[in-house]
Amino acid sequence: MLSKRSFIFLDETAFWDCQGAVWWSESLITNQETGVSKVSTPEGDNTPLRLIFRSKKDHMETRTYNKNRQLSQNLAALSTPDFRLYMELICRYNHRNLTYAQDALPAISGVLDALTRGFLGGFISGLPAIFLDSALLWQPLVKAKRRVSSEDKPESSPPLPSWSWVGWQCLIDPVSQESGLDYRVRNYTRPLSGLTRPPVTNSWRTRKLVNWISSTTADDECKILEPGILEQYKGLRDKPSDENLPDGWSHETKDTYPTDRILRYEFEERPRDWYSHESDPTSVFGYPLPMTYIPSTFGSQGHKRFLSCTAYTANFNVRRILYPHQRVRQYSKYRGGRFHISCLDTKLYKNNPDMETYCPVITLEDSQGRWAGLLRVMDDNKSIKAQQTVEVIAISEGSSSFIGAAVAYEEMVDRLGCYRFGNINSDHCHFALTGGFRRVDTSEESDKKVKPCVYRRPKSKCYKSMEKEANGRDHGPFFLKNINCHRFQDDELPKEWGHERYDFYNVLWVERRGDFMERKAVGRVPKAIWEQNQGGLQSIRLG
Repeated sequence: MLSKRSFIFLDETAFWDCQGAVWWSESLITNQETGVSKVSTPEGDNTPLRLIFRSKKDHMETRTYNKNRQLSQNLAALSTPDFRLYMELICRYNHRNLTYAQDALPAISGVLDALTRGFLGGFISGLPAIFLDSALLWQPLVKAKRRVSSEDKPESSPPLPSWSWVGWQCLIDPVSQESGLDYRVRNYTRPLSGLTRPPVTNSWRTRKLVNWISSTTADDECKILEPGILEQYKGLRDKPSDENLPDGWSHETKDTYPTDRILRYEFEERPRDWYSHESDPTSVFGYPLPMTYIPSTFGSQGHKRFLSCTAYTANFNVRRILYPHQRVRQYSKYRGGRFHISCLDTKLYKNNPDMETYCPVITLEDSQGRWAGLLRVMDDNKSIKAQQTVEVIAISEGSSSFIGAAVAYEEMVDRLGCYRFGNINSDHCHFALTGGFRRVDTSEESDKKVKPCVYRRPKSKCYKSMEKEANGRDHGPFFLKNINCHRFQDDELPKEWGHERYDFYNVLWVERRGDFMERKAVGRVPKAIWEQNQGGLQSIRLG
């Protein structure tokens, strides 16, 4: 990943890799025989890639390697903060088994150091300081395992914090951090590359709410200033201006948009304003990003055990806990969501997870019995009980389109009692109020005995019970009657949801442990419900 030149041995094959080309030892043939393949380099030039394959196996290895190689090239050419690249790298790393769990941060420190060239303020226990509010919202794709220090190795550094992904072994759900990409205008390329469709912006937003301080001891506290700086730049999205832009940034309007290339699209679908940076003219941004380094006002940002702030807290009751319960045959084509990064194409994410590993979802309610949001349980916690009181803290404000929120993991499990990962052939999982798990046998032998009909379980039992009590109980803004759980596509939801905005607070469920608190779950509480139940300000110290 970090080497500029590599000589790699793989089974019986060896190849040479540098920034300009990849040479395979056995599959290589001359350009005159086959012509030359092309790849796009970080600078945007076309460079010959002498990578010729003769077999299907070679082809698959080539595709996988090219994706990884592109990540390496992007890392080497990093000029602006790239939250997507950060997500790609940590999603490929954090599931790994380490000999010593406490080495999770040192093992990736070289990659984070390379990323620091583009990230103002560097990284705090694996989280980018500038995107801290979005990075704190990371969720496990499936149940996580807490990383604790091994007794076989002396403690050489502070325990890994519960608020960072480095403190947990798991596959990270990249969709949970989608709000960190709100600076990018997606699906847009400059005229020099050809314009294929109008700009599409990400509807997920995270806004700063608290001021964070990092520390390991009482003597090394330092304020984290970067989220506040980023928040100031976000203001240029809502109030665009050509004045006082950071060095290298320019502001563009729809008047400069190449309308002759998008006649088939509605004029209103284009963004009114956007920004670009001279180091990356092929990308457009919703707002400029800070590029200069702030002198030593924030101190060292390496391994920090604690995050502290003053925040509002609230108490809610657990209405129910939805556990994975039953595997059900796939019904119809699942188109998938709008969000995509290349790690989702790897085996890590394309293979369906074991149903037992799906994260349970907690439905909250307030003292008046109203639906009060959702939490995703991170681990195999068996101690959660219905009607127990949980203390949550508001760490940021958030918003998204109603459709964006409705197809998120927690909201889908809550409103339908089921969820499906993976591709169009994936089965999906019904959830229930018990942790017991059942499978529908999908083997060929089983099909010969009793062929399960794809229509046989169009609704989970949990959803059926919600339908019965819907007239007398608040099930939240996303619940709809008469919906079969196979309808995962967002185009089958109310069309007005695509234009309506869902406002909420991002919350942490925390558990007190002596003089600090540990993260137990992350979730969302509707803005109106939070503000009606909000308690007083408290000093929070996460560890």
